[in-house]
Amino acid sequence: MARITEERDLYNYCITKEGRYRFDVLYHGEWDFLINEPEGDLINPQDVSTLTLVADGSLFEFFLNGHPVNEIENDRIQSGQVGISIALFDVGATGTFEFDNFTVKQPAPRE
Repeated sequence: MARITEERDLYNYCITKEGRYRFDVLYHGEWDFLINEPEGDLINPQDVSTLTLVADGSLFEFFLNGHPVNEIENDRIQSGQVGISIALFDVGATGTFEFDNFTVKQPAPRE
């Protein structure tokens, strides 16, 4: 999650159990699904995945396991906090999640 505000607006970059990646925005209590990609070969839900989001102004760049996969411009939320979330939507669902390296960096200035 990125640019989480006190008003609970946020951007959400995630992978799904089906092997898809998504980028959504929750703005003023309404979800808008900005990117919802079909299954690809970069995500194996049973294996380790590395998600990278570069947010520079209104430009968002997305990487999966080191590969660039998409970019989008959106200026609804200008700043905020970052975090990690996990969601299980099926009643009785269980899962194992491990995080071994959560890094936040300031992007280098663009030329």
